[in-house]
Amino acid sequence: MHRLLETKKTGILLPLFSMYSEDDFGCGDIFSILRWLDFFKELNIDIIQILPINELPPHTNCPYTSLTAFAIDPIYLSIRNLDNISNEIKRKINSKEFKNEIKAIKKSNFINYDKIKEIKYLLLWEQYNFFSKELTKSEPKIKEDFEKYCYENSWWLDDYAIFRRLKDIFSFSSWQDWPKGLRDKEKNSIDKFIKENEFEINFFKYIQWEIDKQF
Repeated sequence: MHRLLETKKTGILLPLFSMYSEDDFGCGDIFSILRWLDFFKELNIDIIQILPINELPPHTNCPYTSLTAFAIDPIYLSIRNLDNISNEIKRKINSKEFKNEIKAIKKSNFINYDKIKEIKYLLLWEQYNFFSKELTKSEPKIKEDFEKYCYENSWWLDDYAIFRRLKDIFSFSSWQDWPKGLRDKEKNSIDKFIKENEFEINFFKYIQWEIDKQF
């Protein structure tokens, strides 16, 4: 018998996107969980069930309509808690203008997934450029950690990152409508695509690495 079945337990279903906190951008994120755990502990809740958190395509909010079985949706990444966040991003997210934008999003009676993702992707792209062009040169260990993550997760991460870049290029159209070489995953076509889009492909690997660290 599983140890969880040995005694009576109390549980709750609460999606991560509903775990709001003062610091989120209008949708519960990974660091929101920490604050909710203290609350659940006070209520003697032993088990928390959340809905799927895999990456969703644009204009979609159903957690069962994911793009991938492995990658986590970047909407759950806490920008404020990124490792080695750049000073420029710190300045942006602490600016009055940015705080007012987030405040307006939070006043809505629904979660504006597309807008929150747009904000986070822009900041993540900026952070990724800082990471790639500055941080990895001054902190070689950080580059090693990223490369180790990519290697250990290559069995799913490589294909995902290529697929995710292709989705961006072809405006999230079905893979069935892509050029034949890419659609059928022909080696020459894929190799050429990787060579021409390596920096952008690694961006999606970088995001999943940051998510993995926060979890």
